Amino acid sequence: MSDRTVKVENIEQIEDSTESIISTDSSPGMKVGEDHVSFKLGDGSSYRFSRRDPRARLWLGILDRNHRKNAPVYVDGQETPGQVSEIFSPDVRFVKAVQPSDKDQRLEVIFLFAPSAYFLNPKHPDFTTMRATLEAAVKSKEAVLVTLNPVTNELLHVREAPGHRQELAPAEGLSSDDPDDEKLNGRPILEALSPTIDMARAEAVFESLRNQEHIPFDFLFDCCYARAHEMCRLMALDDIASRKIWNFGRGFFNDKATLHVFSPVGEFSWSYHVAPIVRVRNNGDVFNLVMDPGISDRALTIGEWLDRQNDDAATRRFTAAGIYGLDIKTQEVIPDFGFTRTPGELNKHTESRDYRRLHEELLSMRHLKGFSPSPHTSEGEHE
Repeated sequence: MSDRTVKVENIEQIEDSTESIISTDSSPGMKVGEDHVSFKLGDGSSYRFSRRDPRARLWLGILDRNHRKNAPVYVDGQETPGQVSEIFSPDVRFVKAVQPSDKDQRLEVIFLFAPSAYFLNPKHPDFTTMRATLEAAVKSKEAVLVTLNPVTNELLHVREAPGHRQELAPAEGLSSDDPDDEKLNGRPILEALSPTIDMARAEAVFESLRNQEHIPFDFLFDCCYARAHEMCRLMALDDIASRKIWNFGRGFFNDKATLHVFSPVGEFSWSYHVAPIVRVRNNGDVFNLVMDPGISDRALTIGEWLDRQNDDAATRRFTAAGIYGLDIKTQEVIPDFGFTRTPGELNKHTESRDYRRLHEELLSMRHLKGFSPSPHTSEGEHE
């Protein structure tokens, strides 16, 4: 039996077979008579996995989506006889910093607009090469293609990703005091949208957003920027004007996570957080409410929202809804007034959420054998 190998390649062909495997040389772990999925990578290597594997649905989704997008996949397995151990979807990222962790011997990897740190494990056999690639990307501001373990938040694979550029623009008109400024960032709020809504509608809107299954409100490690952007898009479709509130922890300028949130799905530390706000009128008063179903089961006042992040020295900023990313350290933004960026980001983070759920389910069933996320990562989850 050959050793496990890792490949990051495009997919040439997928065969989702419902016929029985009758070969006597079936891959180890593949039972005769099981349905299976076979696929071939661009380098000619072939793999397959049983549809009875608990991860089969996730794997098939990755293969199908990345094949249609002509995007590479990360495959950890044995090329001979073609047994898959793990499949992930690599992602293009920009690196802000690579620095020692305060928690353990791993390195923290800070990606642009990611609220939480990811990790590079010194025990990984390619640690030195990956570190050099990441540190070079910090200096050059060029993109890298990274594969992340959604259970441990560790990097499994890194390589350069030429052809991608940071689409940053200078921030204009940022406000720290007036979330009702209708020309935030130089873009007026569309005249067609309702500038204020009543309390009953605000509560109904919150519930509607909260029930959007395609938004992973229970994946709080990352994704706040995409969740906020999608909520703003949905509210605009419902004739509701929104803006965004950004909260940057006191450690943001040093790439440290100093916002601390306690939620039903766990405790999280962020360098920043963002959510939509709407103007509400109630009994003659007009005020702002924050729509953030990830950390609350109701709309919050700005003060309540800030209090839940437990950093009295944090810095808040307000922008128009169409600002997708904001970095107050560099005073730069990524504008997206057409709201086109969210689908891919939401899919990526939903996939990570689903991997975590499955891992926890298998642990609870004492069925973890054969489900090691990677032979090169830590056993536990680090957040």
